[in-house]
Amino acid sequence: MSAGELQKIGIARALLAQRPMLLLDEPFANLDAASAQTLGILLRQLPVAMIVISHRHDIGRFWDHAVVLKDGQLHVAGEMLPGDYSRKI
Repeated sequence: MSAGELQKIGIARALLAQRPMLLLDEPFANLDAASAQTLGILLRQLPVAMIVISHRHDIGRFWDHAVVLKDGQLHVAGEMLPGDYSRKI
């Protein structure tokens, strides 16, 4: 299995647990652009609280709020607006 396939299986297992909150550390790692897009849309539709940790700048569009750390310090925190994420980084 590829790293991307293993990533998808891990996320599927987490979703099957049906917990009220998800903590996802780099959920988009090893995924191609299409899979990352599909995953982002799916996660956004889930009725659970989520904390997502990621180095990818292109996933901000999937979330309502973001906290951005830069050099170990709080850089930006707040509600996300369309197109907002990439401008603040």
